[in-house]
Amino acid sequence: MTDLAEIATLYAGLANMPEPKKAFASGDPSYELRDGFDVDLAPSGKGVTDALREAINLINKHTGLSLALNDFEQKIYAIAYFANYTSKNEPVAWLCDKEGKRDGEKGVWHVEMSMDDPTVIKGGKTQGPKSPHIGYDFYFLSQSGRKSAKETGHVFLKNVPSSRPRPSEARLNPSSKNRT
Repeated sequence: MTDLAEIATLYAGLANMPEPKKAFASGDPSYELRDGFDVDLAPSGKGVTDALREAINLINKHTGLSLALNDFEQKIYAIAYFANYTSKNEPVAWLCDKEGKRDGEKGVWHVEMSMDDPTVIKGGKTQGPKSPHIGYDFYFLSQSGRKSAKETGHVFLKNVPSSRPRPSEARLNPSSKNRT
């Protein structure tokens, strides 16, 4: 039979184990946060502006760029068919192409951020996490034509004021302008 000293040692070892990665607060059990790429702001109550800043900070960390929100062109999609949203012309995508380097080679970083609420997508079928978030992705296109793998990340929120529709339903609003 195991004595109390062995049990205490076992529990002490368990107490020092790192915690497993947790899904974000809104509870999508099929998605695990990726260290260095995903951040859960849902418990903090922070909003879209904070999430965009956090996404830009993560992008800058991974690319070595020094981007700010005003470096991005805003894209506005028609979202009138989402009955629970009152705003009809909300920016839901931000794009930026910026010259830079990767592994000493010159080229262009292509960066995109988007506001998504998969809980309101018609049909409920989406790729990626199933909770409101600011998603981002980036890749590098070298001057010699080599394209790096696309990296993606997410900043999760309790809710977002608008959402991109599914690509098959997206209608770019003609009044879409870079509004910085």
